[in-house]
Amino acid sequence: MNNWKDDITIGVLGLEHNLWNKIEDAEKKVYNTVIIHFMIYVGCLFISSFTLVFLISSSYFTSIFFGIILALILTTIVRFSLIILRRSIFDQKNIKIQDIDSHNDKVSSEKEINKVDTN
Repeated sequence: MNNWKDDITIGVLGLEHNLWNKIEDAEKKVYNTVIIHFMIYVGCLFISSFTLVFLISSSYFTSIFFGIILALILTTIVRFSLIILRRSIFDQKNIKIQDIDSHNDKVSSEKEINKVDTN
């Protein structure tokens, strides 16, 4: 059963419920913490957008209208950045160093090295 933080996280990031239920609790906690910080950011962003537009226009109506538009644009940019949040490859426990080294040897043996004669 999802709590309200999970529901907000799933809704904001557009995650699927069945995949959300399969991930570990530690990862869920990280996502929930990110979303809480994102909500604080959005609140500060709306206040600062209203203030910025009011300082430019000196009109309350204009500051509300264009402040909302500016805040939504900046919120969308950060939200898209959060949507692509992924687990790091370094968190995987089954990476084999030998496989990586053998791949690097293959790549380096396939390339020719042109040496420059400086004499």
